[in-house]
Amino acid sequence: MQPSDLGLSALGLRLVDPATPPPLRLLAARGVAPALPPADALLVAVLLRDDPSDAVRAAAEAFVAAPPKPVLDATLERLGSAKAARLLAETLSLDAELAGRLFRNAAADDAARCAVVRRAPVDALPSLAAMDAILASSAAALHALAVRADASAAVRARCAEIAATHGLTLPAEPADTPVPTPPAAPDDDARVDEAIAALHASLGASEVDAAGGTASGAAGGDEEEETAESRRVLPLAKFLETLSVSQKIRRATIGSGEERAILVRDTNRLVAEAAITSPRLQENEVVRIASNRSVSSDVLRRIAESREWMKSYPIKVVLVQNPRLPLPLALRLLPMLREADVKRVATSRSVPTAVAAAAKREMQKKQ
Repeated sequence: MQPSDLGLSALGLRLVDPATPPPLRLLAARGVAPALPPADALLVAVLLRDDPSDAVRAAAEAFVAAPPKPVLDATLERLGSAKAARLLAETLSLDAELAGRLFRNAAADDAARCAVVRRAPVDALPSLAAMDAILASSAAALHALAVRADASAAVRARCAEIAATHGLTLPAEPADTPVPTPPAAPDDDARVDEAIAALHASLGASEVDAAGGTASGAAGGDEEEETAESRRVLPLAKFLETLSVSQKIRRATIGSGEERAILVRDTNRLVAEAAITSPRLQENEVVRIASNRSVSSDVLRRIAESREWMKSYPIKVVLVQNPRLPLPLALRLLPMLREADVKRVATSRSVPTAVAAAAKREMQKKQ
């Protein structure tokens, strides 16, 4: 399947080109490439899982394993081709809701719907069987659903009813018709483990050793057991302090919001970077991070330079009020604030003098 078959924008096609500079491809793999339409971000990340760079592949695997909901919504709303729908159906980890959305997507063809049926969890099958109009127009999808070995009797009966109503033919029993074994859905934890291990390896032994980690990649079984035991008896902050750098990066990428709130302040920039670029990061988390005066200027800069997060007015407000935000970024954001918030900045004693003075000038302009 060629990238040009997926309906990507010109920028999306450029970002999956191996000739594009690796830093740009890495941003795209994380879903934060400048000017990249949200509807392209997920498909670009899927393609970058085959990138020549280990770091790019690792970031893409982590992003695809848990794509942010706004990106997923934009992708499904603007799918440009049946091949794109089939690629997502064969790649994403499908739950019942996502399986249904892909199955009824306007861009999906028979091949995409068959892929959904093969990879959907068993609890999604009744809702797929209830989509009469789609199944009636897609004999291949109806057949795939009818021959699922784990389909319930009710699902098979529904398929038979649709086939009888529309003059379609189904096998008498699922076992009578040989079908390819459905590909197993990827295990998210295993894939992210591999992605983090590849990222860890790409950093170089010296950098990780200097941060207090190990250069060997993913932890072994004994270390995992020790970590699990520690988690049961230690407070979260203390528990996270016991982890190696690679383990912290993993927790920052796929862990809870509480873990990210702690790890985003980690002195190792790689850990903080993983937390602020996590595909599971939510707007309310970013508001809390942006208002925290103990996070690094690099983290605040990353937020301020993100097109996605700069759509949020609350994030802009707390960023400007954070004295650790680099001055040029604070001055750039200040004119975007409402008059009441500009006045608050102008009278605040916690912001740098230059920011307060700029806020006073902004107030005069508005008046």
